[in-house]
Amino acid sequence: IDAAQREVLEETGINVKITNENPYITYHCYVMGDIHYIKETHWFDMQEVGKNSLTPQTEEDITALQWMSKDDFIANQSLCYPLIAAILSRHFNEN
Repeated sequence: IDAAQREVLEETGINVKITNENPYITYHCYVMGDIHYIKETHWFDMQEVGKNSLTPQTEEDITALQWMSKDDFIANQSLCYPLIAAILSRHFNEN
């Protein structure tokens, strides 16, 4: 949980708190050189703490950040990576 909060702060400039400690877990495969990897990722529900400035971590190739409403997401989900769109769709359908 601490690592998730730290990563969000580093990559976006946003302080968050975890609102549900039971993450949604996904797996995806990738290749580096000749080695195939399976990556496990834990996705937490979070809430912004305080007022923050969106600050993309360009060293991680994050070039822009913006807040989106559920309607904005639905209208633009085809622009998201499929896994991210699926996770956000699941979140919006549960809330």
